[in-house]
Amino acid sequence: MKTLTSKNGKTRHENRKIGIVILRIIIGLALYSAFCMILQNMAADRGIAKSLADTPEPEVCALCGNGNGTSYHAPVVVNLSTGETGEMQVYDPDPHHRSEIAKEQSTGTFSLLNIAGLTGYRDTSNHSSHVTLPKKREWGTIDPSYFCRGCRTLLADSATKGYAVADLYDLDKITIYAIKKGAEYMIRDYAVSISTEDEMKCLSIDVIGLLFYESE
Repeated sequence: MKTLTSKNGKTRHENRKIGIVILRIIIGLALYSAFCMILQNMAADRGIAKSLADTPEPEVCALCGNGNGTSYHAPVVVNLSTGETGEMQVYDPDPHHRSEIAKEQSTGTFSLLNIAGLTGYRDTSNHSSHVTLPKKREWGTIDPSYFCRGCRTLLADSATKGYAVADLYDLDKITIYAIKKGAEYMIRDYAVSISTEDEMKCLSIDVIGLLFYESE
């Protein structure tokens, strides 16, 4: 009886040792994989940084237009990989000054918007606009050839892949905002929120204009 108990105890001890060894191997592999991912990300970041520094500037910057670009009243979405920009328009623009809004505004309409190569919409009844972004795996890396070095720095501080939100009302004071789940920004007279659409599992941007709410 003692011999059987002794054997069972020895077997349990050996099994425990084997389990510990297996656990250590799993942890080691996990740490190695994480380390490799860190190295890959560092290499990618170095590659992006080198590209940002070495790529010649374009004749005209897609973001600021070399200081002579188009100003927008509403926040703007920037596609970092294509240089496309698009205003998330909420209000009717002034017919003579594109960066200002008209004194009289339309209401009760719903229209589609071309926003940096994406299709969004504008709802004048709610003073709002909306756009859904592609899945993150489809986001491209920033292409510096579209932007001047000053704008590259501004953009890279917030994002180097996919999209960013920009305030281009004053081209001498451009501000860039990162697109990340749950982010909320107040950009002058606009409330901007980033959320995830349940069905698509994609990030979306909502902009609400606040200018006329107090008078309604």
